[in-house]
Amino acid sequence: MKYYAYFLKKGNYTYSIFVLFLVLFISSCAIKAPEPHSVIQEIPYRILFVTPQLKFHDTGFVKHYNNQVHLELYTLGKPLYKIIIDKDKICSQGDCYPKSFFIKYIFGDYAYDDLLEDIILQRDIYNGENRISNENGLIQTINKQGSSISYIRKHNIMKFSDSKRKIRIMLDSTPFNE
Repeated sequence: MKYYAYFLKKGNYTYSIFVLFLVLFISSCAIKAPEPHSVIQEIPYRILFVTPQLKFHDTGFVKHYNNQVHLELYTLGKPLYKIIIDKDKICSQGDCYPKSFFIKYIFGDYAYDDLLEDIILQRDIYNGENRISNENGLIQTINKQGSSISYIRKHNIMKFSDSKRKIRIMLDSTPFNE
């Protein structure tokens, strides 16, 4: 008797194990693996992102995951640039750098590691230093090492500017049909 016929012979204990293995194997291919992290928030923006290294003004998304923040920049509806902020690194166009190195390269020596993430997620920067709140939103004006930093958050708009480093970041979530 052929070897494979022995497995297919009904009433055989090995047959039952073979069928069970086959069913589990086939069904395991049909089960989709879960996403490595789930999206907490995804917001479309009109984005202005100007640094000495990058100049961009168009649309994009901020995607906040459990353990990452993505800033995705689009032009004419096509992906152009992506920044991924992780716990200890920042990836830009597929190249990853230690978070402190990337932040200091963009913002200078006075910047702390979570500065870009705080700006993108519109959290207080520099532990809320010089924070002034009013009915329209809040303003932070900070002077660090000869640089004047302005950070404004109100309704649908966030603006960050650093005069010394010539950095401007704006996120405008005003609905696109307005």
